[in-house]
Amino acid sequence: MPQKNGQLPEWFHGMISRTETERLLSNKQTGCYLIRVAESRIGYSLSFRDQRKCKHYMVNEYADGSYKVVGERVKHSDLLNLTEYYRKVFSTPS
Repeated sequence: MPQKNGQLPEWFHGMISRTETERLLSNKQTGCYLIRVAESRIGYSLSFRDQRKCKHYMVNEYADGSYKVVGERVKHSDLLNLTEYYRKVFSTPS
């Protein structure tokens, strides 16, 4: 987990539930997101706010330390790069 000055990044929320995640993101603007420890499996979940609701994606971690959203092709060197990539994707109007 990337740390800055011994602190976890603001987008990492640790072990919180999907329900708590949706509560946190419910009144945020489109494109806001967080990473949390997955409830239903070992790994992480990427949750973000779109125009109408929160969406949740499973994130796989690989032996080389890279990460990828399940079903996507792009692998990222770490969670920070993954979040920066999806921050841009989520902020782009479709």
